[in-house]
Amino acid sequence: MKKIGVLLFLLMVVPVLVLGCGSNEAEVDAKPEEEEAENEQEVVVDENAEFMPLEFSSLNLLIEVPQKGWDNTLSRATQEDFEDDHGQFQIWYSTNLPNVRRLVDSEPDVIVDKQEVEIDGLDEEAVHVKITDTDDGLDVYREQLYYEYVNPENDRRYYVLITMTYPQDSDTDYYHNKFAHIMDSATIER
Repeated sequence: MKKIGVLLFLLMVVPVLVLGCGSNEAEVDAKPEEEEAENEQEVVVDENAEFMPLEFSSLNLLIEVPQKGWDNTLSRATQEDFEDDHGQFQIWYSTNLPNVRRLVDSEPDVIVDKQEVEIDGLDEEAVHVKITDTDDGLDVYREQLYYEYVNPENDRRYYVLITMTYPQDSDTDYYHNKFAHIMDSATIER
């Protein structure tokens, strides 16, 4: 009888101990997955949000932006690097810039024409505006587009308004100035 009692006791206790150990292991395995899920915060972009240019003070004189020139790498740029005589940010524009897509058209007063431009392998519609250059009185075209730039290293998003101005009826002169305003991505990043 004692043997039967011991066997019954073991039959009841051993499965409980085994199940208990298994549940602890499951909890240990589940914790890293939960921590990974917490660390991976999805960035939600509200494309209807109002775009506000960053002031120099907000830039803290240092911000990651696409590098000037026909290079699609990133550089650390100070305010002076991107400020021209008119106090605007200056940036050289390249259609080879990676991870760039247009967000919205600008709303010009006078639309001269529209043309298709290729951005990152996609055909985009560029808005050309006829203006008069206040410095030299030349008739020029001005092109304004909003773009989203994604830093491939850290997935940080920057919203950029690129203005490209070039002389009218000129086959030789390329864009003689290109301005970009870094947009406040904090208003549309959650």
